[in-house]
Parts: sequence; C-alpha cells; structure tokens
Amino acid sequence: MRDKISRIIEISEELAGLPAGSYHSSCRKEAYNLCRLCANNVMMRELSMDYNLLSKYIESRDRATLYVQYKNHEGNMEHWEVYRLFYTSLKEKFLANHVEGEYLDRDRYDTILYRNGIQSTPDIHRDHQKIAITVCVGNFEGKIYRTPLSVPKALKTIMDAFIDYKYNIKINKIEKYERIYQTTQKDSRE
Repeated sequence: MRDKISRIIEISEELAGLPAGSYHSSCRKEAYNLCRLCANNVMMRELSMDYNLLSKYIESRDRATLYVQYKNHEGNMEHWEVYRLFYTSLKEKFLANHVEGEYLDRDRYDTILYRNGIQSTPDIHRDHQKIAITVCVGNFEGKIYRTPLSVPKALKTIMDAFIDYKYNIKINKIEKYERIYQTTQKDSRE
C-alpha cells in the first residue's frame, strides 16, 4: 500500500511541476495545495482508503484535514475547473499502470452492484446477527452486508457479478460496534 501511495504522490508532484517532496511541505501556494488535494482524493476514492487509514500512512496530514478534503471533493469537481482537470489527469495517469481485471474503483464497484441487483446494505436491522462479505480486487475492498441465511445466495450473485475481475472474498461476522454505512435514497413512492 505504501508503494501505491508513494506513486500517487510522485505522479501528483510531477503533474504539478513541483520538486520531489513538495507534497509534504507546508507551502500554501495553489500548486502545492492542488497537488495535495488531488493526490489525497485519488488515494481515498480510487484506492478506497478512508481518511482514518490514510492519516496513518501520511504523517504530514492529519485526519481532520483529510476528511475535509474528501468532503469537499464533489464541490471542487463541480466548481473548480483547474481541480477537475488536475484530478482527472492524475487519476488517468495512475490507472494507466493497472492491468485490466486487477483494478476496481468505487464507481465501477457501485455500477457492478447496481447492474446485478445487489444492494450493499439491505434491511438487516431486524436480525441481530449480521455478516459482512468483503469483495477485494487489488487494493479495493467493498463490503456487502447480509443476514446469515442470505449469504449463500449473495455469494453466488457476487461471484457471477465479479467474474471479469481477479477477486478475493472474505466473510466475517460483524462486531457489535462496527458501523454500517448506508447510502440514503429517496423513497420512490414520495
């Protein structure tokens, strides 16, 4: 993982035309900030690292800073053209080194789930026992939550859905305090 993080930082510094090590500097010039913002969002979004985990690898940035950068990404993509172009270029340059079938990002993962009718967090609140099925493709890990009785059917669907990828599947019982993040959707009946 450290190699991938280092590679993204190197590519980001190179695209910004900055000297090596600029990412870790405290300079607040736009080129330096752009380099850091985009590199951090590529790591969090394309490698599916949350800000807690990323802050352990990158000692020059704290968790709160990474969280704010993640949260502001969509707004930056929409309203800041230089950011959008830099982020897109960095992402494409980073992905150019990946072999097809060994890399998966959050957008592709969500698309695969949607196409195959798989919900990542169905209504499992009624049953106190919950199982997490983790699909691992390269550095990406996506979790799908199920009740114990629905695991076999879900596994078959997942294996069919990810047939084009080199994947691993891990199954484990959810601990009492593990958070289950849900995507909120409007009810279609409204």
